[in-house]
Amino acid sequence: RDADPEASEQLEAHALHSAYHDPALHPYRERRLQELSDRRGVSEVAYRMRLAELAVRSLARADSAQATIALAERALAGGVLLSSAIESHATATLALAYAGQPRAARVHFHDASDHARRRGQVALLALELGLQGETHRLEGDVIAVETAVRTAMELMPGAGIGPPFMAAALLDSLLAQDELAAAESELRRAGLTGELSMGIPTSSSLFARGR
Repeated sequence: RDADPEASEQLEAHALHSAYHDPALHPYRERRLQELSDRRGVSEVAYRMRLAELAVRSLARADSAQATIALAERALAGGVLLSSAIESHATATLALAYAGQPRAARVHFHDASDHARRRGQVALLALELGLQGETHRLEGDVIAVETAVRTAMELMPGAGIGPPFMAAALLDSLLAQDELAAAESELRRAGLTGELSMGIPTSSSLFARGR
């Protein structure tokens, strides 16, 4: 650990990011974020990754929008995450969007899309386009949501609908347009007609079933 403190900080930053997705690790994640806070260490990348996690934590705790936005903007400044930790770039950008800045977030997702396109990273490009669709959803632009998400789905490897948020955003868009048959078709295609897993945003799926 002491031989390469920069690598050690980056490994821990990745661990904190991954811990968000495992409820059993949330106490560890909370404790370490509390201990480390926004203190800058040896690794600039690890520091920005931790700021992204702090932005998500701020959002989850219902801190003021200004506090969440400030953390997200610090994480995203200068493009460090865009070039070195794209998963944390998405995390910080989503926090920015959900804190009330979807248009600003969409600029960052657009940059990430360009980044993926230049490198021929098709799956990443699809993900970033889907995330742009989510920012349109937050602004209530249902046509732009459907366009972005369907484009993302076409680029997704395999036949699946993509990450759960894509299904939720598309269902929201179709229901808002009163496209009930299309929403039901997407439910079947995504395999969301049975019991929903904890990873699926359930409100849109359940509402589509009820309609």
